[in-house]
Amino acid sequence: MNQIKLLPAHEARRLAAGEVIERPASALRELIDNAIDAKAKQITIHLKHGGIEEITIIDDGLGILPDDLPLTIVSHATSKIQRVEDLDRLQTLGFRGEALASLATCAKLEITSKHAQSDAHQLLAHDGVVESIKPSAHPVGTTIRVRELFYTIPVRKRFLKSSTAEARESTQVVYEKALAHPQIGFTLFLDGKQKLQLPSQSLAARAVGLYPQQLGQDPLVSFREESTDEGFSLQIISSPIHLHRTDKRYIHFYANGRRIMEYAPVQAVLHAYDKLLPGGQFPSGFIFVQIRPDLVDFNIHPAKREAKFTNLPLIHRAITQLLIQKLATFQPTIHESSLFRPITPPIVNPLPDLSHQEAWLATPPKGKAQGNASHPKSYSRIIAGDNIADFLGLTPQANPAHSHAPQAETPHVSLTASSIEPLLAQKSTLSGGITQSWYYLGQVFGVFLLVEKGDSLFLLDQHAAHERIRFEEILAQPPVVERLLTPLKIEVSPDQMLLMNLAKEELQEMGIEFQGVDEEHIELLSCPSLGQSLSFWQEYLLNLEKGIKKTLYATIACHNAIKEGEYLDDQGAIDLIKATFALAEPFCPHGRPLWIELTREQLYKWIKRIV
Repeated sequence: MNQIKLLPAHEARRLAAGEVIERPASALRELIDNAIDAKAKQITIHLKHGGIEEITIIDDGLGILPDDLPLTIVSHATSKIQRVEDLDRLQTLGFRGEALASLATCAKLEITSKHAQSDAHQLLAHDGVVESIKPSAHPVGTTIRVRELFYTIPVRKRFLKSSTAEARESTQVVYEKALAHPQIGFTLFLDGKQKLQLPSQSLAARAVGLYPQQLGQDPLVSFREESTDEGFSLQIISSPIHLHRTDKRYIHFYANGRRIMEYAPVQAVLHAYDKLLPGGQFPSGFIFVQIRPDLVDFNIHPAKREAKFTNLPLIHRAITQLLIQKLATFQPTIHESSLFRPITPPIVNPLPDLSHQEAWLATPPKGKAQGNASHPKSYSRIIAGDNIADFLGLTPQANPAHSHAPQAETPHVSLTASSIEPLLAQKSTLSGGITQSWYYLGQVFGVFLLVEKGDSLFLLDQHAAHERIRFEEILAQPPVVERLLTPLKIEVSPDQMLLMNLAKEELQEMGIEFQGVDEEHIELLSCPSLGQSLSFWQEYLLNLEKGIKKTLYATIACHNAIKEGEYLDDQGAIDLIKATFALAEPFCPHGRPLWIELTREQLYKWIKRIV
């Protein structure tokens, strides 16, 4: 008697259906693809109990002819291709003719459709068999209703998650499809409640609408047209540098309108942002490649979640280059709504007497420098211009006001009507206040340096700026290695030992050398001469999971940078501003902007000079 037996056709169909339709989300993905291929302009989705009980999808696409309705649930019946070679010219999301056939096998299926050239009809199918086809009322387009998913495959139904979890997975599918096809309007209802409504819009607007927390209000939009020899175009919507995450969850890759699980594009995005974000932090980015069909094979995964590309290295390089170019031109911006509340009508009070106020202080009041009782103790010292210039590696420009001779006190200028014009005239001579087309105006809170440049006012964060300068200095200099006369013995866990050994070569390039003593101890033999204590290096080695080279140098730069509450004299501030504006990247090693820019127009609007 034969041990190998041929499965009955209906049992084989049930098994095959379980490969294509894994859960409500995969059923929904196939149905949305069909609606998109039908050139729908609006897609409406209803889910009951996460799609376990019912999935309904309504589109205004081309519709299905009555004679074609029975073929919709036949395996491998498709209008997309006639032979395998047609895959080289494929322009649609679906092509196998499996989705509706699989759904008809594992669920109760209802298809109502009207083509422009015919009347509307409705098909009912159970367990893969057509029960009826009858006339119906329906506008041009198609409505598909899937009920009792997996009622014919109980083992698959047992492994479904809760309705909440399944709804979350299905919602994610809607997000993915809606993002890749912004020209289509999408509406989503969960158990009768509207959860999403998206009009037809641009790709950037759709991305911000779906992922506002990940992209912010002003994402970076990069575009590369298709070249004849490479065969693909590229568009990227990515987060500005100050928005970053602790995971790579929101770096998505789309090819010809499909979300594809491919790591190379993710790696390309990370490479472009690598020097701009702190260790352990990642950007968000959505990469859209439109590629010639003959250069990609989507027929390698049942759910088309994977693909093979003939030119993946070219795509990888193009993504990195495009993002690097965009990031190099990015300037941080601020939004009026994020800084100020609406202006309320003023309360009329007598105006204070301004005749004795000091209007121009290039250095702080003496009380702040001396740390007296009326000011925080953090105002402990003024950093002299010569000292900071030495620290930055800059040579201060010749200026009699900053020689080693005793300096005259900063003049006190009263804000009276007769003194306004002399003050404006004097601005260009105060402590070298105008330098290379910008004016240094002063320091605020021991934190911000105020700079006027053109029609903009810059608020420069002195700590972040100095931190970036020190970071670039350390990166540019080859490490000076200091060998320890007595090796430092450090106790480590097995995981820490593994991380150290994996990073050993990179650590040696940085000047950090160690050797294992036993399974629980290492000896530190050398470290870079960067002014840090041995306890610092011990702590660094024990926390390698937080990053290696970049995190180390960013930490050292942060420790060495000017702190909040430390006041600069004019020349020191000018030297710092010059060095900051010469930087290639306007962000500190931890991703914070070095300055914000307020335009004249913004300021005029805020004080109601213009409306």
